[in-house]
Amino acid sequence: MLAKGLALGVDNRQIQTAVLADSESDDPVVCPTDANELDAFREEFAGTTFWCGILLGGCGGQLLTRRGNIRVSHFAHFPDPEGLLPECGRRSRGVASADHLYVRAATQTWLRRQGHTPRYRYIDHGDVPVGSLVEIELDGRTLLLHMDPTTTPDWDAAQASDIILGPGVQVDYRTLVRRGYVNRIKFVSEGNQRVMMLGTELPMMGTDWDFELADCTIDEHGRLITPVVTRLKAARAAAERAPVPRPRSEKQEAPVQIGTLIRLINNAVQKEETTTVRELRDTAQLQVPRCGRRSFRATR
Repeated sequence: MLAKGLALGVDNRQIQTAVLADSESDDPVVCPTDANELDAFREEFAGTTFWCGILLGGCGGQLLTRRGNIRVSHFAHFPDPEGLLPECGRRSRGVASADHLYVRAATQTWLRRQGHTPRYRYIDHGDVPVGSLVEIELDGRTLLLHMDPTTTPDWDAAQASDIILGPGVQVDYRTLVRRGYVNRIKFVSEGNQRVMMLGTELPMMGTDWDFELADCTIDEHGRLITPVVTRLKAARAAAERAPVPRPRSEKQEAPVQIGTLIRLINNAVQKEETTTVRELRDTAQLQVPRCGRRSFRATR
């Protein structure tokens, strides 16, 4: 039977991602959209088969590459001997539709170099696609990656040692302040591959993406440690070693502390002490839960 909305022998679904070798594979690939780049892609993967993978939410059927003249190049389903295309309920077909599988491709070697033996699970959650949640089991601890913005994170999830947010996944301000930071991931295209980028979101400061996977580690508690998290930990340690003087009145505490930090930051800026400025900024960031939005703006 011909799938609804498909013309005989023509696949209008514009599939941009596939998996290699068989339908149950978790080895993803992206089809180049440019016709000339597709020619090089076909040569690179000569002898390799492409599939509408189960872990992509696909039908498990074999795919071919279709060279675009008017439309972009893309994967398409093989028709049967009568020229009919298989029915396929795959909902996500764009360039980002295999990003949950690229999590493994990006992190497996990195984790093994740190002494871990990672195991990956791609979970469908309710009505959202398979791979909306990716669990990485690390020797008794679990990283939980939220890859779909329609899936609300459970910040108290017992199975998660750390929760990492994918593109468009929101965190409410109170949770962000309570946690101090939230780590994020996103993918960018490089040729026919997708490359992972890591970032850390801070309250009222947005997400800093200025580092690579090699700059990050997993600590003994199974948490992702980025350069931003390292600076926050250093700021907390510095604050414990040299606490900001406390005023007599509890009501005056936040303004006096922020004022002191502003003076210290200004002095460090004048002396061009970049590292000190960064540490003091992170110390000021720690005052957000107590000082409120208005007081903190003075330190920016």
